[in-house]
Amino acid sequence: MLRNPIDVIHSLHSMRLCNGAEHITRFELAVDSQEQRYWQLGPFRGEPVPSLSYREITRFSEQIQRYFDAFGRERVHVILFDDFAKAPGIAYEKVLSFLGLRSDGRRSFEIVNGNRRMRPKAVQRQLQRLKRSKALGRFERAFPTLWQEARAIAGRLNFVYERRPAIEAGFRQRLEMEYAPEVLNLKRLLGRTLDRQSPPA
Repeated sequence: MLRNPIDVIHSLHSMRLCNGAEHITRFELAVDSQEQRYWQLGPFRGEPVPSLSYREITRFSEQIQRYFDAFGRERVHVILFDDFAKAPGIAYEKVLSFLGLRSDGRRSFEIVNGNRRMRPKAVQRQLQRLKRSKALGRFERAFPTLWQEARAIAGRLNFVYERRPAIEAGFRQRLEMEYAPEVLNLKRLLGRTLDRQSPPA
């Protein structure tokens, strides 16, 4: 599944902030920064984050071409995220057809992994300390199902689900200029372009 690469890096920045892999809160600065990132939270706190840069991740045409070369174009099913978002039922039926599976009649498609923001880091650090406590370790071993439910509740309480702030217009325009060659390569490979991704005039 492919999505407009600018939207992908915008979403990825939010996700990395949320899981502690990014400390630069302003999207525009984070995308351009070359500095090494370090885990802000969790058991690897202070360790380097082994991840690709925002721009490396969105070299979609290179990645798609490798799949086509390895498996053959007819064996690779590409879904455009905007098509899926507009009509998930149609995209789902196409996947079933590609796999040679019968339709199961599914009509309900909930949003999964909506944009979320972590509550203050102090709250997260307290939760991490609790997870490492010996008393909770004993509780986890004695009541594993109850422990899983409690963790799920704590996780939900620790996040706020909200719309992602819009990208500053000038920066988005700059990114669109930068991604124009990638857009053309994708159009050549797929026979169409991703929504909101037409090359600048």
